[in-house]
Amino acid sequence: MSSKVLVTGASGLLGANLCIYLASQNVSVRALVRNKNDIGLLEKCKDVIEITEGDILDIDTLENALQDVGQVYHCAAMVSFAKKDRELMKKINVQGTANVVNLCLEIPGIRLLHVSSVAVLEDAEGVLITEKSKWKNSKNATFYAKTKYLAELEVYRGIEEGLDAVMVLPSVIVGQGRPNHPFVRLFTRASTKGIRWYHHGVTGYVCVHDAVQCMYLIMQKAPVGEKYILNSENLSLYSFLNMVAEVYGKRPPRYKIPYLPAKFAVSIIEKLLPKHPFLNKELLKSTIKQQEYSAKKFMEAFNYTFEPIKKCLSYMKGNTI
Repeated sequence: MSSKVLVTGASGLLGANLCIYLASQNVSVRALVRNKNDIGLLEKCKDVIEITEGDILDIDTLENALQDVGQVYHCAAMVSFAKKDRELMKKINVQGTANVVNLCLEIPGIRLLHVSSVAVLEDAEGVLITEKSKWKNSKNATFYAKTKYLAELEVYRGIEEGLDAVMVLPSVIVGQGRPNHPFVRLFTRASTKGIRWYHHGVTGYVCVHDAVQCMYLIMQKAPVGEKYILNSENLSLYSFLNMVAEVYGKRPPRYKIPYLPAKFAVSIIEKLLPKHPFLNKELLKSTIKQQEYSAKKFMEAFNYTFEPIKKCLSYMKGNTI
């Protein structure tokens, strides 16, 4: 079996950082990107990895990218909370994953690591969410969460058909990446201009450098069919934005927005600016939840300790990629 590794979605926040990390471990990396002229963070390691142009929705280019590959890190996905992106997001997240699974099933001995999301876990507040928390298609589930859940089902189908596959479920990934990513847009605003407003939402955060190291360990050692939450800290949105403000020397958020006024304001914005990529009900719905996640399973299985988010932010400030 070939030692070459394929990374899909290689120009994204997670995929690019993963390629950089794998290259530092002397892994032979093939990076699948949609446009060789727009490879983002991969510019820093393009001399030591193989960059291949293709699309997980294009069977021919995907099949070509899988030639002589022994491991696949499937990072390609679309994250959006805008209604206009739903059809494309479903194609990329669900059909794209099905294409990867189907082609991997044709390659003996190949191993797949699928990047899912904590969004697929139980929509529950007041309890610590683990890998055992089951998906509930509640009214609060975002369309993004639904597509990632359906993508997981494609991976489980592959496992039932004999595929060697494992999954990771990262929380909000803290790192530098493409400016159109919802988190990157929020972080950029907070670290450059500061953010005045906040609300009571709570969620998990994980540094991208932790995420890629965990993925590497899981690819090498995890039993077939296992899934692991990757999460460093559970923080309120206020606590996170306050950390960003402190590290970057910006003014912390000052005004808490009650949910109902925020919902009303967003509904007005959606009517006036229906194509606005950031302010919409889906994103509001995602960020007001108070959910905490446990990475205990991974930490105990691999004797791993996640770094604090504040340390991650300090690293980001001192290392412009």
